[in-house]
Amino acid sequence: LAAGLPVLTTDHRSARDLVRPEFGRVVPTRPAALCEGLVELLARRADLPGMGKAARAFANDRPFSHTADALAACLLGLVSPEPAQVASQGPSL
Repeated sequence: LAAGLPVLTTDHRSARDLVRPEFGRVVPTRPAALCEGLVELLARRADLPGMGKAARAFANDRPFSHTADALAACLLGLVSPEPAQVASQGPSL
């Protein structure tokens, strides 16, 4: 996404949650489906630069550091009895 290229991926894990039609395609996990997706994208060559720009804009709006911070907070919440208070308290005296 951040490379500014259209996306072609298979339907695995969170691909459908991430890839939008304006910048990519999600196809079934089969070699023939990948081939069909590539043929579809190449048939729309004039759209590819715009799809790449849309992919980069999508990635820029969602920095990995924000996702990592959210995941870390979630994981810390699993081991902390009071996650909201731990996050807002200062250093122990």
